[in-house]
Amino acid sequence: MEEKKPRKQIVMRNYIETHSHRKQRLEGMVEKAKGRAIHDGEREALSYIACALSPSRYLKSIGYSAWDWQNAILDDDSRRINVNGARQSGKSTIMACACCHMAKFRRKSLSVILTPSLKQSNEDMIKVNQFIAMDKNYPKQLKNNSQEIVLENGSRILVLTASDDAARGFSNPDLILFDEASRIDDSVYKAVIPMITNNRHAK
Repeated sequence: MEEKKPRKQIVMRNYIETHSHRKQRLEGMVEKAKGRAIHDGEREALSYIACALSPSRYLKSIGYSAWDWQNAILDDDSRRINVNGARQSGKSTIMACACCHMAKFRRKSLSVILTPSLKQSNEDMIKVNQFIAMDKNYPKQLKNNSQEIVLENGSRILVLTASDDAARGFSNPDLILFDEASRIDDSVYKAVIPMITNNRHAK
């Protein structure tokens, strides 16, 4: 008879698993579930977990077909990512998706998009709202205006025109995105650095 492993050892094993390992394991669970008879509730639970761990799978689940490079960036676990892409290639689109994913699956999260102009801020907020509209199970919105969306799960999405003042005052943001980063003044980056220096959850 096989000896059971101590609970502490199992907990430690689970704790040291990386995000990519968890995602790969759960992706495999979802694929296996397709070939056997399971309850609808179990299938939905597996799909929800897979979407929570993989923004690209979430994007696919709401009916959006992304490019391979967009999926790769969305699922990249790196804390700092610099995307050097052509204009109108879809960079703002994946930033909007990243914010929607974070706000839905991480309760009380704060996502911030900083743009070089008011026009760009408005365009990015339109993209955010488009993704939210595609998800019939998205958390209820308590507030929605040109700069901020507040959800009933406590999460917030902010889309702001980049300036020293706009970039200050946020406590422990989970996601900070710079749209058209080359056109944003260096002083804005300096204002953001203190918010992410000791914040291990920020991306």
